Amino acid sequence: MAGTSLDMTVPRPGSLSQVYGVFGTVDANARTLDDFAAEAVLKQIPVDALIALEGGGPTLRQEALDEIGRLDPRPFAGAAGFDDWWTGALAVLNAPFALEEPRRLVTDKAVMYSRLDNLGIPVPAFMTASLSIPFLERATAVLGPRPVLKPTLGAGSRGVFRYRADLSVHENLGHYRAVLEHEKIDRGIKTLAVEYLDAVEVSVDGIVADGAVVSSVVHEKVTAKQQHPFVDRVMVTPPVNPYISDNLSQLIATVDRLPSTLGLSQGVLHAELRLREGIWYVLDVGVRPGMGLVAHAMHALTGIDPRLVHLRACLGLDVKPALSGTVSPRFLAACIACAYVDDAHRQQVTMEQYRSVGEDLRHHSAVIGWHLNVSEIDDALYRPDAGMSIGVGAADSTAAIQVLRDLIARHGFTTE
Repeated sequence: MAGTSLDMTVPRPGSLSQVYGVFGTVDANARTLDDFAAEAVLKQIPVDALIALEGGGPTLRQEALDEIGRLDPRPFAGAAGFDDWWTGALAVLNAPFALEEPRRLVTDKAVMYSRLDNLGIPVPAFMTASLSIPFLERATAVLGPRPVLKPTLGAGSRGVFRYRADLSVHENLGHYRAVLEHEKIDRGIKTLAVEYLDAVEVSVDGIVADGAVVSSVVHEKVTAKQQHPFVDRVMVTPPVNPYISDNLSQLIATVDRLPSTLGLSQGVLHAELRLREGIWYVLDVGVRPGMGLVAHAMHALTGIDPRLVHLRACLGLDVKPALSGTVSPRFLAACIACAYVDDAHRQQVTMEQYRSVGEDLRHHSAVIGWHLNVSEIDDALYRPDAGMSIGVGAADSTAAIQVLRDLIARHGFTTE
């Protein structure tokens, strides 16, 4: 869940990454994370060490490896990255790193789009060039009045901007450059302009073994079109939109082609697609589990933990033992959401009331998991982000949505 950015907010010293070092004895047959953690431990690797591994020379790399080695006394067995970054560092820590090329491909958007397009996998119409007035003029002439702009090197929603047809090209250029500056993205990186598809959106998390998708979960992004591109507040699986259900076989067929296209033999895929006129267009792909509670929802619905699968793939272990875990599916459907305290209740929600929220969620049988961000201060200048990420399960998708709404509404939270 995104927090409120303040100028006085900086990363804490020794800030940590989404890369985890594995220390100890690795059980090659681990079927659950508990099995894996029986004799091994995961420790988050500091960002400064990853920076040294990515771009440093031999001295800096050795210093980084020494720093990582001091995180735990047990033998270092490798590392796993749960975001789209630090592939170079992971290649050093896991030599050889089987996921290196697929991960590098999906973070180079121009190359990935071109490869998908050349192989006949639908992607939105696109073009690539350095950011300039002539480029934006060509993009709007060819791709329509509201193309989506994003850096060619990157992932997720960083640096994503939907062109505004009501503004001049000069205003759009200035606004987008400000977005890039805010996101700390080098202006020298070329820009990918993509046709905006005004269509329903899904994300698909797939488990890949022996080059094939062997299990997948489809989340409908209920609110994606209402927000800035790629920002979702409510996701539900299976989808409730009949248009998606009617085209589910085509979706699965499209996703099934991704492993061979990306050169992925085993691991986890997180793909974003939109459906227009019966055609599924690939917007983005990550070689990792979905962020937040997406992985937890998949685990609850399939009994397969994508985090364990990804961990094994990063370490070069066969993922198939993780496909037959001892955990049975808990639910047939799930709904996950980012919810916030509405403005009218913000000053009324105290730590005492938050305690009742925790008790309610902790003992509710439908709750898959949650993260709560709390604060109790009346400060109009530095207003904290008061919100919650939550996932619930139920017998069907409609029931899951209703369970979620009932749970958050009685505590003053909303997804609106």
